[in-house]
Amino acid sequence: MSSSLQNELKWKSPFPNMSVEASLSIIRTAILIVRLIEKNLLLYQLSHPQYAILRVLHEAGDTGMHSGDLGNRLVQITPDVTRLLDRLEKRGFVERHRIYTDRRVIIVKITAAAANIITELEAPMAQMHTSLFQDMPSEDAQKLIDGLTKIRERILKNPNFSPAITLNTAASPIVPGSNSLPA
Repeated sequence: MSSSLQNELKWKSPFPNMSVEASLSIIRTAILIVRLIEKNLLLYQLSHPQYAILRVLHEAGDTGMHSGDLGNRLVQITPDVTRLLDRLEKRGFVERHRIYTDRRVIIVKITAAAANIITELEAPMAQMHTSLFQDMPSEDAQKLIDGLTKIRERILKNPNFSPAITLNTAASPIVPGSNSLPA
């Protein structure tokens, strides 16, 4: 019997097992959610990564945050935060300030204009997320959150895992939960 994801993707072969199907379903759903988010951002001409940076900076408040810490606070791993900050700075959405005692340290702050945009987007974004779960009982949503948390924790516990993908690590598959790479 074919699954709904198998039908949606028009794949003839079944998935090797339920774990593969679940992983692919998570990825496919995440991509679709990001596309919905991006549709809400069109009016402001923001990409999803730019919006994510502004959300984190909005959360940081008036003190801003160290540019090196910004990437670690993003939900989606974004390899080129500096380039995104350059674009946001050109649009007047962020300001960067060097610390006089250590010129290597850069503090990034959201501008009032960008903070207003984030505030305007809060209700429509919350409504969009709520609508995705309107047919799901809160107990099922909590089970989903708990299950995804377990998967993330398992991945992040692996000593061989790094969110940064490099040419050296990309060729070496990682099996979450094991302490070594597959042979």
